[in-house]
Order: sequence, then structure tokens, then C-alpha cells
Amino acid sequence: MLYPAHAAFFTPAKERSALWRLVLGIVIITSVFAATLGGFFGILVAIVGREAAPIWAANLQEPNTPVTTLAVLATFLGMAFATITGAFIAHRRGLASLIGQNGRVYGDFFRGAGIAMALLLMSLGWFLLRHDVVPNLPVTTWLIFLPLGLFGILVQTGAEELLFRGYLQQQLAARFSSPVAWMVLPAFLFGIAHFDPVNMGGSAYLMLIATFIFGLLAADLTAYTGSIAAAWGFHFANNCLALLAVSVPGSISGLSLYLTPFRFQDTEVLATMIGQDVAIMLIIWGLIRISLRRWQQ
Repeated sequence: MLYPAHAAFFTPAKERSALWRLVLGIVIITSVFAATLGGFFGILVAIVGREAAPIWAANLQEPNTPVTTLAVLATFLGMAFATITGAFIAHRRGLASLIGQNGRVYGDFFRGAGIAMALLLMSLGWFLLRHDVVPNLPVTTWLIFLPLGLFGILVQTGAEELLFRGYLQQQLAARFSSPVAWMVLPAFLFGIAHFDPVNMGGSAYLMLIATFIFGLLAADLTAYTGSIAAAWGFHFANNCLALLAVSVPGSISGLSLYLTPFRFQDTEVLATMIGQDVAIMLIIWGLIRISLRRWQQ
């Protein structure tokens, strides 16, 4: 699997591709992100007071209100900042090199987001015909928070793409030619980052598999296009539906218009749903690939 665009994508990572630099970069990213989370909690204490802060922190573990959901999404600014900081200190690389400069960044993003959104909305319509969803927010409240929710999801998905498909994929590809290193490993780490057995129970392993597969598809789109833009658009559209339209109770559901009639503990139901979601993801990936191929000709 050798794409000319991918070679250009990870070329900026070649100059300082020693493994010790990658380890240093990961340590810096982890440390800076932890520090930003600490700063976030400090701001929380200053706003709500010491006595109320632990209660707020506990609510952030299961964000089921608009404010707590936006607060969780805001923490991803720290992930983006940490990734940019780690890449600069360890490799002397800037934000543009993490995104990739293929000359079609904006077009690839909107193409990925548009195709994914169209297919996901059709899937949502089919889901609503078959299931009685539970209202979560009044429509007026949902509309008020919608712009902030869209921006928060843009930040959240962008931060994850910068880290997993930008930094990690580039640095590993600069060092190793095998897709096992630059595609499979970041996808696995992406899945682990979403692994939550405490809140999801047995369904956590199903979600791990689904996010791992998405990580593979996003890595392929990144390699094919030479930037994270198409994968970011795909990721953004997917999370918009999951966080703003219909969410599973117990997830990040505070900005969602509706809730599903089942929870994460309903493993058999979720197994079917996740299987369908994976099939739709594969179709979306294929359509984005076809669209990008025609766009590049």
C-alpha cells in the first residue's frame, strides 16, 4: 500500500524520525494534555467553588447536560495544543505539517463530511422508522446550543485526527514502511482511547472494535489524500450524528436531541447496531474514496 500523496504527507517527519524523538513527543503530549486537564479543573474550582467542584467533576464523567457536554468537548483544545507542542519540541514541526498540505485541504474536508453526513442521515432515518426514540432536549434548547456543539465537535474530532492520523501516523510512517506500524498501531491506540468498560460494560469491546475499524479507514483516507482533511470530515459528520441527533444514554448525551431506547448494557441490541454502523462506515469510506479519485483526475 504505497500512495504518492502519503509519501509527501510524512516527508516533514523524516528529518527527525528517531524513535527516541517519537517517545519524547508522546511523553510531552501526554504531560501537556494532563497539565491542561489540571488547568481546566483549576478553572472549574475558581468558577463553582471547592465544594461544588468534585460534584461537577463527577458529572463530567457522564455528561448528560449541554453545559457538561460542552465542557468535555472543550478539553480537546488541550489535546490539540499538546499535540502541536509535542511535535514542535520533539521534531521542530508546525501545525501545517500535521494537517498535510496537498492543496485540497478544505475541499477534502467538506467532501468527506458531506458524503458521510448524507449516508448517516439516511441511516438515521431508517433507525427512526424502526425505533421509538426518547426526547432528550427541547427543540429550542437544542437549537440554541447547536452552533457551540458543532464547533465543539469540530475541535474534538480535529484534535483526535491531529494526534492519531497526523502526528502518530506521520512519525511511524517516516520510520517504518509497513502499514502495521503506521496504520494498525495508531488505529489500535485510537480504539483504546475510546475503551470505557466502566460506563459501557460488555459493549465496550464492541465499541473498541468499531473505533479500531474507523481508525483504519481514517488512516487509509489520510494516506490516500496526503492530509487529515477527508478523515477529519468523515469523523466530524459521524460524531455530529452520535452527539447531536441520537445518543445512547450514559454516553456524551447532553447535546443530543434524542436518546435511544436502549443503553450500553443491552449488549445484544448494541451488537446489531454496531455491526450496522460498521457496514455503513465501510460504504462511506468507499464512496469518499471514489469521490476523491474523481476529484483528483
